[in-house]
Amino acid sequence: YTLDVVNEYLNRGRSWGHIWDTVYGNNGMEPPYVKKAFEIAYDMVKQYGVQDKGALWYTDFDTYFNVDDVVALVEFINAGEDAKICNGIGMQSHVDITRPTIEEYEAALDTFMKTGLEIQITELDITINFDHEGKTWQYKNKKETDEQQAAFVGDFMRMVVKKHKERDTKVTPKGITGVTIWGLYDAMSWRSQCSPLLFKNRIDEPKPSFQQFLDAAK
Repeated sequence: YTLDVVNEYLNRGRSWGHIWDTVYGNNGMEPPYVKKAFEIAYDMVKQYGVQDKGALWYTDFDTYFNVDDVVALVEFINAGEDAKICNGIGMQSHVDITRPTIEEYEAALDTFMKTGLEIQITELDITINFDHEGKTWQYKNKKETDEQQAAFVGDFMRMVVKKHKERDTKVTPKGITGVTIWGLYDAMSWRSQCSPLLFKNRIDEPKPSFQQFLDAAK
């Protein structure tokens, strides 16, 4: 029902180097090979006649900090096409209880919803005791607790549910169609020291944040 066609173009230099730039050069905000990828994917969708049964996505991390660039890239992809060949924006959400703020995340959702595209929150994990202020991007004992994480999870998810339910369906028919948690439990997480998930050391060890997540969904 979804296909992630292009992943992390805007952050290509930060995460995986400039591999594509080496081949095509730095095309800034109008990369022809990104548009071509969507054109090829959409041609296949048309070939099978499933235009209304799935969505083609652009996905990236830190989208809440470069909202305008995400929108500009998607608009470039869809420009001059007979239909929206990019149908969705995936927000990889490796967040912390203090970064981004819920207000910053909410503002990003507002902007993305105005595009009319489908939105999904992907790769969601929510850290505590994570050193983003000092830019070490690793564990730092700030005496933050599971209870503080739970409070953030509850506030965050209530905001997400509210945004979806109260959206203008004429502008954003589908709204937020998915929330994907990035892992099962803390002990197996890529950021395990910072306790980012809803379960502790096993899948049968729910944390306070798990109940907050469920309560928000209700």
